[in-house]
Amino acid sequence: MFTTLWAGGLLELLTGADTFPWLTIFQMLGLLILFSGFFSAVLLSLTSFAKSFKEAQAYLIPVMLLSLTPAMLSLMPGITLSGALTILPLINIVLLARDLLSGTVDPNNAFVAIISTFAYAAAALSVAARLFGSDAVTRTSEKSIGSLLRRPREPSLRPTPQAAALMLALLVPVYFLVSNGLMRFIKASQDTSVEATLLLNAVALISTFGLLPTLATWIGRNQFKTTFRLQPSGTLSIIGSILLGLGAWAFAHEAFVIADAMGIGGLSDKQIAGAEATIAKMRETSPFLLIAVFALTPAVIEELCFRGYLFSAIRTAVSPLRTVLITAFLFGLFHVLTGSALLVERFVPSTLMGLIIGWVAYRTGSVFPGIVIHFVHNALLNTVLYYKDQLSFLGAGFDDQTHLPLLWLTIASGLVITGGSLVWMSSKKQIARDIEDNHGPKQGNTELA
Repeated sequence: MFTTLWAGGLLELLTGADTFPWLTIFQMLGLLILFSGFFSAVLLSLTSFAKSFKEAQAYLIPVMLLSLTPAMLSLMPGITLSGALTILPLINIVLLARDLLSGTVDPNNAFVAIISTFAYAAAALSVAARLFGSDAVTRTSEKSIGSLLRRPREPSLRPTPQAAALMLALLVPVYFLVSNGLMRFIKASQDTSVEATLLLNAVALISTFGLLPTLATWIGRNQFKTTFRLQPSGTLSIIGSILLGLGAWAFAHEAFVIADAMGIGGLSDKQIAGAEATIAKMRETSPFLLIAVFALTPAVIEELCFRGYLFSAIRTAVSPLRTVLITAFLFGLFHVLTGSALLVERFVPSTLMGLIIGWVAYRTGSVFPGIVIHFVHNALLNTVLYYKDQLSFLGAGFDDQTHLPLLWLTIASGLVITGGSLVWMSSKKQIARDIEDNHGPKQGNTELA
């Protein structure tokens, strides 16, 4: 199509330039691959229930007709890739393609559209994988599409990777809507107190990363203890986790500085000024409330989601290394999007912390050491930010975009090495149990008994 437009001299009318848009072509190709992966998986899932070619056509025709609606909406004036449209399947990719052609792409909205479509594609492929070759696609089966929504008859120890993919596909738009709604509410409500704003942040986190995995566990009849990895880990691993939390922040800070030097994200002067104004407001409230909202709540809720539900589901299908890498990547990805802002600079340090906590979660077989690391790390940073003026004698600040002093890095390295050693020594038996759990007998009534 691009070649035809170029040869006919019409390319300038579409792109505003008469040169061949190689970069735009590759970007559009990437969107088409992503879109076709999502759409074909949806079609495969629907037609898996068909008993004949005619029945498959009956399923597909309404879907194909509905898919024309996004193309029509993109031609209407005033329709832009923003707000809820960034997470609406089909139309978000169509609007993003239109913005690519016009050269008016907003990075925040483009990121949300691509990530949400990735999540929908993974969910659709998971459904297709679950159906294809199963009882639902045999000619003698009486199952229907509604059977996907029914709870399993038998309980299981852990969720499947397909269930985790479906949960993530729902988590992306819910998190986007809740975080955006919260930001808009705070901006519109000038009289909202700092305490109320903090509590709303905690409620938003619990209602997304806490409620959705819990509902998915209940719907899938998974055991809560094994799904969220609530096994005790031992005193030695908890002590090691405290030391890791006290030292890991330094490496996360260095990762942020290095990423900033490489051009990955980085805070602008406006963002720094906004952050300082926010910190000044937060100093008006109790430090215990800050720690409860920004340390305790994320530590418990996020770890139960990422190193609990997702970790146990993914671990049933891939190796420990891949499980740690995947959960760390997802952990970093969700920290990039905050409301309508795209904070790319948070990806590298958040992913690094996800790798450290993921390794501890694997070694200990429990979610509790990860909660401890997460809590200690966040509590330390929030405490230092709260008492920043009183701690100015220490020199470089925790929020400074410069490298830390060598002495600080040496102390942090000692804490990390000591904490990691304690975790390693306390978790030798757990590794054997993990191998047996994930490569031994299949989950079922026998294993549950």
